[in-house]
Amino acid sequence: MIILKHLLKEIENTKHITESIDSELKYLASLGMEYVDKIQIGNYTMILLKSKDENNNYEYEIALTSSEQDFTTAQSQIKKSPSNTLSIKTLKELSNKIKKWLNIYSPIAIGTMNNNRSKKYLSLLQKLGFKTDPTIHHDSNTPGPFKEYWTFNIYK
Repeated sequence: MIILKHLLKEIENTKHITESIDSELKYLASLGMEYVDKIQIGNYTMILLKSKDENNNYEYEIALTSSEQDFTTAQSQIKKSPSNTLSIKTLKELSNKIKKWLNIYSPIAIGTMNNNRSKKYLSLLQKLGFKTDPTIHHDSNTPGPFKEYWTFNIYK
């Protein structure tokens, strides 16, 4: 996953701070990622991104962010998410959008370097009926809390 690979590099030389989703998307474009689609629901924005893997195949990733945080920095990965509870209506909207995306772009990856957040995402996606395949990555060369992080693909 390009976002997480970038964050690992950023930890080594903390330098990138953005202030809005538009600037985050411009930054991700500089990493070779393309914006595909997004949905804004309340304080949350869910973005679908596309990039090429090392074999030149397209990979799709979901980024979920609240209006209070930037999803492209290591600092935001550490930060505790706002403790807003998602309403059933919001969950339904997010779920419906993911289903639409999966009909076109399956599988789609999602992940975060915050293990507690990863566990919540995984549990929520499974409760919503999505098939997932969690992978725990270990990187002993990474300082701080990022020695272990999760990613998983979502399938239709």
